[in-house]
Amino acid sequence: MKKSIKQNIIVLMAVSAMALSACAKSDTSTTDSSKTETTDTASDAADINAEDEEKLISVLVDIRDNMEVGTAGSSLKAVPFGAELLDWSIDTTMNTNETKQVVAEWLSEQDSDKLAEINEQLMLAVNTAQALTGESGKELMESAGFESENYPWSDAKTDIISEALNAVGAEGAQERPVSE
Repeated sequence: MKKSIKQNIIVLMAVSAMALSACAKSDTSTTDSSKTETTDTASDAADINAEDEEKLISVLVDIRDNMEVGTAGSSLKAVPFGAELLDWSIDTTMNTNETKQVVAEWLSEQDSDKLAEINEQLMLAVNTAQALTGESGKELMESAGFESENYPWSDAKTDIISEALNAVGAEGAQERPVSE
């Protein structure tokens, strides 16, 4: 079974790389029909704001180290982590591609035995962030005993969070069955 989990993680990483590659190819633009297409993603690596990157990694580490998944009350306990993602997104200058790149690189540095759990944690944090910006966000915060001076958060920032984290495999980890 351990071998099949590692194989699934490798498949997950490969799918993530392909998703990033596909997103990079779709992020092209032309300013004139006679000119060739240019890709913004090549310059993204050099343009990532170091402070924004550090803050995002700090949020990811906090989620990895402190967020419980699959325990009683874990959805309410996830509220501060979803809020932390939203708070980060308010001030960031990073775009979706830059965020994808940072998250993918961070995931590649994680212990392969922990990737499935990390992906579950990220998925719960993303879903919670989306719920916090929805109609029941205030009620969810009250149920969790959580307050934020930044409530309500912008939906546009939720798009960056969900697109970036889902593209690197957080969503797919929940959908792929573990074969034995």
